[in-house]
Amino acid sequence: MAKNLARSHVLILPLVLLMMALLEDIAEAEARARIASLGLRVAVLMVLYGVGFSFAAGAVAPRLKKALVGARREARPLLGPWGFYLVAYGLLFVAFYAWERWGANGVPSSIVQGWLG
Repeated sequence: MAKNLARSHVLILPLVLLMMALLEDIAEAEARARIASLGLRVAVLMVLYGVGFSFAAGAVAPRLKKALVGARREARPLLGPWGFYLVAYGLLFVAFYAWERWGANGVPSSIVQGWLG
């Protein structure tokens, strides 16, 4: 049972949806930062939410899912299916954490330099 769950797309779909949500948050923040006029900003956000994100979900999500399934297959000998999910969800957690912590400014260069030595 657990082996079938790890191979199924049940764990890929939430990963794809979380990645899409993060990309939507980034696009929204960019629109808020770059458009000063409130009326224009609201119109752009309505178009983004009504059309842009729907199109992106329909066009990007299947490709992203395919890429993740391929990555899972490639990682199987090294990590196994559960190791792949642990790494994938862990990296996504780091991306969400960085976005919430530093937002559109990104990770401060001092932290990146500390990571790189």
